[in-house]
Amino acid sequence: MACRPFVLMRLQISAGGYEDDVESPDGEWLWYTGEGKNDLNSSRRQTGSQAMKGGNEALLNSHKLNLPVRLARFIGKDVAESYTGRMYIYDGLYDVKSVKVDKGTQGFNVIKFLL
Repeated sequence: MACRPFVLMRLQISAGGYEDDVESPDGEWLWYTGEGKNDLNSSRRQTGSQAMKGGNEALLNSHKLNLPVRLARFIGKDVAESYTGRMYIYDGLYDVKSVKVDKGTQGFNVIKFLL
């Protein structure tokens, strides 16, 4: 009998690529939209409902075990100092305070995590 691996999130990156992310003006909290079913190559819109697997499952497990996650935030593009042209900062440890499934802007189910 094979055991399924138990995944945990080590580092979460908030890259600003999901239209359903919501952040407080002071940056103290973030409703992070889970991964999956997002057209990252062109429209950057949801193309289907997300599933509780991969990084979404890892964030859920971190929530269940009350384990904080490290958060890196996207702060700008066209940055000469970065070989990718994108700049991120390490923002610290965040608790996954809540998990919910909402209808997103495009009408698909999106998994949201309050960090």
